[in-house]
Amino acid sequence: MSVSSIENWLEEVENLPPESSFGGGLKRKRDLTAGPSKRVLLKRPMQDHTERQSRAGEPRARGRNVRRGRARNTVEATATPRRSKRSHATDDNDDLEVTPRAASSLHMATVPNLRPPSTSKSRGSLSSSARTRSSSPHKVSALSGLPEPIKIVKINPYEDNSLSSAVQELVTQVSEYAGGYGVLPAGLQSSLRAADLRNEFRRGDIFDGSGQRERLGEPLGLDLVDQICGDTRDCMERQQHEAAWNCESHVPIGREAWRRSSHRKTTRFDNITPADISPKTLLPSLTTGEPLESKRVDFAITLRPSDRMKEGFRVLEPLRGTIYKSWNQSTLHTIADSPLAVSIETKKAGENREKAEYQLSIWVHAQFKRLRILLQGSGRPEGTALPALPLIIVQGAQWEFFVATQDAQGDTVVWEHGSFGMADTRLGVYQIVAVLQYLIYWAQTEYRVWFEEYCLPQL
Repeated sequence: MSVSSIENWLEEVENLPPESSFGGGLKRKRDLTAGPSKRVLLKRPMQDHTERQSRAGEPRARGRNVRRGRARNTVEATATPRRSKRSHATDDNDDLEVTPRAASSLHMATVPNLRPPSTSKSRGSLSSSARTRSSSPHKVSALSGLPEPIKIVKINPYEDNSLSSAVQELVTQVSEYAGGYGVLPAGLQSSLRAADLRNEFRRGDIFDGSGQRERLGEPLGLDLVDQICGDTRDCMERQQHEAAWNCESHVPIGREAWRRSSHRKTTRFDNITPADISPKTLLPSLTTGEPLESKRVDFAITLRPSDRMKEGFRVLEPLRGTIYKSWNQSTLHTIADSPLAVSIETKKAGENREKAEYQLSIWVHAQFKRLRILLQGSGRPEGTALPALPLIIVQGAQWEFFVATQDAQGDTVVWEHGSFGMADTRLGVYQIVAVLQYLIYWAQTEYRVWFEEYCLPQL
């Protein structure tokens, strides 16, 4: 339509008498003089009428077209003249009702409801799930109130903590390395001091001349230590996520310490991230009898199966309620025949540390329970003492040592030692490697001996 045609049409409209104006009559005249509160639109009367007629036979928008149709329908409901519900078959002029009505009275009623029909059911399910979660303690402090209590106790070096001799031995040696004493063989003293730019190796007691440190394994080369330190600082500066921390800092230290260990052929450094606690009966229970939610940890130092362990595994009974055999509190096949000796939970820098303590506490409680079942299966008397189990939490650059015990009544205590090294310094990396290699040595010379004597089935 040309501009001149539109102008001619507008002139004709202005010259029409009120009673001839599109059948609106007196009502039409009242609407035109009512002011802005009456939303009367005369911008496109003929075009809107034509469009309305052309859309009369179209199907309503459904499915993925409804989003585009909803906005269009809303505008039309308030701006487009409509057929009146008070239509008269004998009077065509009454078919148009110029005064608009609320959108919800006609057009919005045709828009499909996008809310899924199962909303109320889903809401009920969520509420039920929320109730289940809220009934489980998510703080370490709540674990001490369970029927089988778990407590975390900070070791005070100035008080008698009533530690067993086995625990005291572990804590004493880790404390030595955490203090920087004897973390390196004496043979490295001259080369490290020549490359020392921060006076990290000026203390004479950092180097061990007794041969004890050498028996644990080889320390990392200085170039590799510098690379780990640099990658660790990069993770700190970039505020990396946990997976990046594991790839760049945590795993390189753990794996390289194990590879240079004197007992690398009889142990492993395993990624056990997929390992769930199974069966659920190994989990600590609430006062209602319901088990807590299963927790995982990230890495572990495990024992490679000896010939005796292979023979014992062949006749081992499957875990209760499953068809799977395992020495451990998990059915993960990669570690089923390799007893866990040291469990490690890793977190990114700044993440909630209490969450890691909670995970480790649940995990080690289940391990103690599994060991008691193995003792029972091997014919050991009830109340046979369990060994202490070393635990590690890594948060960003900081590595911390814990050790767990369980008494004959089933009460578990996780003893917190504290930090034993920071991975962003050379000396810190050497401290961490020394502790890891010591724990690998302990796993082979202490834990393996106990496990093979007490936990293998009677053949």
